[in-house]
Amino acid sequence: MDVKMYKRGELDIRLRMKIPYDTVAEGIKSGHDVFVSDIGRQTAYYASKKLSKMVGDEVVALPTIVDGEKGYFFTTKTAIKEWAKEHGINISD
Repeated sequence: MDVKMYKRGELDIRLRMKIPYDTVAEGIKSGHDVFVSDIGRQTAYYASKKLSKMVGDEVVALPTIVDGEKGYFFTTKTAIKEWAKEHGINISD
């Protein structure tokens, strides 16, 4: 077994952040687009899959920067299609 000693503050410890799925799903269901900061690509991917099941519609995660913070914007594919239609953009599946 290998044991290494470090002074306090020398290590950059990264904790996993739990996405508040219920809050995000509730926001999406009520017609909002939801931004979650400080998550990576894989987390966003898995979150979109879980949220799709919770919402009952395909949820997509789009990388976004809001007020200088990097994160992902979650919305439904249906909402994107509606927005595109309103703006005269044709989106095919």
